[in-house]
Amino acid sequence: MQPGEHADVPDLSRAVAVLRRATGDERTATEVLERWTGEDGAALVRVRVRDPRVLAAAVWLPAADAAPA
Repeated sequence: MQPGEHADVPDLSRAVAVLRRATGDERTATEVLERWTGEDGAALVRVRVRDPRVLAAAVWLPAADAAPA
């Protein structure tokens, strides 16, 4: 992870995330696990993924791609 402010989310926040795939964007219900803000102001969130097509249990997304549920 690049330098920047990193924080675990104390209570999992329910969210709706946009997963961008080659076949199009998909909205999915999820939880935000972590937040990261870079020195340049860029913001990312790590969200849980429960999708058999995704090998990872969580992915990093632009913060704008995750909205509170």
